Amino acid sequence: MEKAQVYALIETHFREKNKTIVKKIAGHMGNMFNAEDVVQETYYRACKYWKTFNKELNFNTWFGTLLNNAVKDYFKAEMGRGMSGDAPPDLYAPIRMLQRIEIGEMMKRIEAEEPRISRILKLYIIEELRSKEVADIVPESAANIRKIVQRFRDSL
Repeated sequence: MEKAQVYALIETHFREKNKTIVKKIAGHMGNMFNAEDVVQETYYRACKYWKTFNKELNFNTWFGTLLNNAVKDYFKAEMGRGMSGDAPPDLYAPIRMLQRIEIGEMMKRIEAEEPRISRILKLYIIEELRSKEVADIVPESAANIRKIVQRFRDSL
């Protein structure tokens, strides 16, 4: 889907369901202010990661995953455990694996993986998102994402 189409879905969802979602999670979040912050963060992530929306996937399912991850991240930050384990982006070296293996061969290997793993690998390797950013999108932890990527690299 095009960016404008996904943004239109996000805007429609916001207009129709924002207040309802805030009210639903307010009890879990402690108060309305925390709930509003988490829901706002979720819509921010939806806009940031619009490319990850799969039109075959229900929008509410995709958005729900982003919301669940935002809630988890909120509680981790509250408990002082918010570190992702990733180095800052400016310290990342170019991925040498992509320099040695043609992208076509890499894509064949990625596509051969089960869909859940394939999606994570595409986001991390092809889209060059950090494990924390991928964890914002999929229902996996950043540590688990790093393990999946490492196993894939080892298999190469």
